[in-house]
Amino acid sequence: MLPAKDLREAVDRLFTSAATLPAKNNRSVFEYKNEKGFSGALVRHIVFGIDASQMSQWRTDKLIKDGPRAQLKFTEKLARILSGTENVGQFAQEEADRMFAFWKAKCSEDLSYAVSGLHRYASELEQLFIESIRKRRLGNEVVSVDASSNSKAHEAGADTAEFEDHPLEAKMTFAKQIPNGQILRQVYRFDEQAYGKQIAADELPADAPNNISLSQFENWWRAFPPGFLYSSKHNTPIAVVGMFPVTEAWAAQFVNRQVSEFDLSPDIIRAAKEGARTHWYFSGISATEEGRGIYLPRVLGHALLEWVRFNAGAIGDRKITVVSEGTTQIGQELLANLAQFELASAPSSPLEKPRYILLTSVEEVKRVLKRKPFFVSSKGLQKEVELFL
Repeated sequence: MLPAKDLREAVDRLFTSAATLPAKNNRSVFEYKNEKGFSGALVRHIVFGIDASQMSQWRTDKLIKDGPRAQLKFTEKLARILSGTENVGQFAQEEADRMFAFWKAKCSEDLSYAVSGLHRYASELEQLFIESIRKRRLGNEVVSVDASSNSKAHEAGADTAEFEDHPLEAKMTFAKQIPNGQILRQVYRFDEQAYGKQIAADELPADAPNNISLSQFENWWRAFPPGFLYSSKHNTPIAVVGMFPVTEAWAAQFVNRQVSEFDLSPDIIRAAKEGARTHWYFSGISATEEGRGIYLPRVLGHALLEWVRFNAGAIGDRKITVVSEGTTQIGQELLANLAQFELASAPSSPLEKPRYILLTSVEEVKRVLKRKPFFVSSKGLQKEVELFL
């Protein structure tokens, strides 16, 4: 299955445009020697480790070196590169970050189109791969899917792959409340690891304040169980999204750096839960590498959908204020670009992180889920959106 022509061209334009960025000596390192013009191929090769043959084979759906899922894996890599989440190694990371900032500032239309298109293409490749396994294993017989069992799964809130009964196929669930302490501890572990990696990336002392303790994590959960929504693959958590009601006073203090998430107590959460629920603390998204890749639109989209379903009745038509802190680089990109948060307080030291604020409403969240290309690219998510919104 070939990537769409418009998608291929958008991806190529982004890499070519990045080649025009000047180096420190004000001359592009990505310019063809003895020729006029800039090379997107050099950008891909030097910064992201992609050779010309790989890109050519991807354009023609002939990537076979890494097995039957090579086309899908390479598509996911391109999506991570253009989303600014690909780990390219110590020596190239600064250049990759500079390119991503340039794309956001100068090529936002192509960037949005390419990222949503790559996610959509990856989802289609995943379904083709699942279907090919199904046909091979069942001798090309036509298998009827039990519609009633699928309906029950949707009613239970489980968003699974269409052929979830096959042992080799991914069994996915999205935006589920944490049911017990065992799952809570699993989710906390990779949440803690994400904070630890950012501490190292920022070259801060190992004892610098980072993640909340397991005890506080559990106290938040007990005060408002829907505050943590986790996604899993084969019953193993791969991502968690945190969103908790707070009082208006606490939100204002947070924006003014008078308090931090360490000061968010269960009593504040419970008091806000019993009120109008117009102020929220978005504690962020923590995920494994897989959860940050192809599944990210569904991880975040289903969490927003579940948040709407659970809280819309209490909130009604009132305006909502959401506050958050960009603890990791990926988190900052998501807040500022995808979620359109506004910077409320810039950091004044290496130990501080930018704090953000978003003024929105339930209806606006619904519109985002229905119209934003990042979420529209996920067919599984859109089926749920159409069903419940």
